[in-house]
Amino acid sequence: MVNLFVATSDNEREQIFALRHEVFVCEQGVPVELEIDEFDRVATHVFAMEMNNLVACGRVLIDGPNAKIGRIAVRKDYRHRGIATSLCKRLIEIARENRACRVYLDAQEYAARLYERIGFTTEPGTFIDAGIVHVRMVLSNDEPEEQVTDRPDLYDVLYADFDADLRMYVDYASTYKEVLLCGAGTGRTAFPIASSGIRVYALDNAPAMLKIMAKKMETLPCKDNITIIQADMRSFSMAKKDFSCCIVPFSTFNYLLTLKDQIDCLHIIRDHMCKGGELIMELLTLNTFPELIKNECKILALQRKTSDGRIEMWRRTKFDSATQIISQEREFKFIRDDELVETSSVMWHNRFSFIGEIELLLRGAGFRIVDLHGDYNDGEYKADSECVVVKTIAE
Repeated sequence: MVNLFVATSDNEREQIFALRHEVFVCEQGVPVELEIDEFDRVATHVFAMEMNNLVACGRVLIDGPNAKIGRIAVRKDYRHRGIATSLCKRLIEIARENRACRVYLDAQEYAARLYERIGFTTEPGTFIDAGIVHVRMVLSNDEPEEQVTDRPDLYDVLYADFDADLRMYVDYASTYKEVLLCGAGTGRTAFPIASSGIRVYALDNAPAMLKIMAKKMETLPCKDNITIIQADMRSFSMAKKDFSCCIVPFSTFNYLLTLKDQIDCLHIIRDHMCKGGELIMELLTLNTFPELIKNECKILALQRKTSDGRIEMWRRTKFDSATQIISQEREFKFIRDDELVETSSVMWHNRFSFIGEIELLLRGAGFRIVDLHGDYNDGEYKADSECVVVKTIAE
């Protein structure tokens, strides 16, 4: 009988690595330096045992809303017995337990049929990894939870009236004729900047958010000062490459969940700025919402009266210290005459970054930090500040 276990000790992981070496390096010719990678340290490893023998293994890497399954290896004498299928299903369960919305894997082409039987579908195209043809496969029966960017109405419930930071952004922009605003959302920061006579290029990748922004703009006197751009701030391309000011407001940068995403974002912004231009970003700190790192704690985080009742927002969180990602399930309850009339839930994912880390990323992209503030009034940044406003110069 084969039993599945999650690896919890160095000895178990060493046995897993030994089996992977046997299958991938010795049998398949994968270069030994590619077989064990930096993700092994943070991944969850599962292994199969039969009669005190480790006969199969695999891992799942949780990265915010994404979960990648990989390194599935079965000892030669134990293949074609359904062990790989059982192992994969257990890895999917772990991904679900960690609230992953998207589960995927990179399969060797010959093994695609195995994963199709489990419920994965193959994306178009192939690629070479370690000299072997692979295909990308995604769990086809996934039903991703709604993200905050899919529900601008709920986002505005929380933040439409928040204005503590607006004077700061207007002041930063005031010495320029035009500003690149990355993460424009539903227009909360774009409108006051544009109202002060500054041209705003309002960039966001969420069509639902920008639709609300465009609707709000229709009656605003400043609407002619705003150009809406639907694009990904990790990869956008504009004809204009000489912005003197770029603002990434209200922790937008923290929605980028991997170092690669953050690096790509900073490099593409630098490509659109002139030398000496200013980049201003507001970032979360671990003190922004200290209660968020209390895993699995469901709390009533907000109550607000409406014209015909009230709204409650309940929040459950999961913080992964290895990836610095916090995932929040925010459940909105709309109550009228003390009766629940609607419930909607959205997922919020953010990656906390530390100042030293941010400084290295900025330096690598061609920016130099010139100022750090710990509030919206140019206060000194301290270790216990609830936010950090980073002001940089493009070199």
